Amino acid sequence: MLGDNLVASAVSGEDEVVEAIELNSREHFVVGVQWHPERTYSTSAFSRRVFADWVRAAEQFEPRRIEESVAEK
Repeated sequence: MLGDNLVASAVSGEDEVVEAIELNSREHFVVGVQWHPERTYSTSAFSRRVFADWVRAAEQFEPRRIEESVAEK
């Protein structure tokens, strides 16, 4: 069972083990993978896509003001 708002985005065809997850949220970029895409970057288009999406999300990231991220007491 996955946590709240997590989606299995890759599952092994052999034993149905979850190989990758994503957070179902437009506000945050969250991807978890169970392999080393940096090792297959030069040979795998999918691994390159993981990095490209991460770079795109980082470029578009706008942090909240500190006043917005700290709970009021």
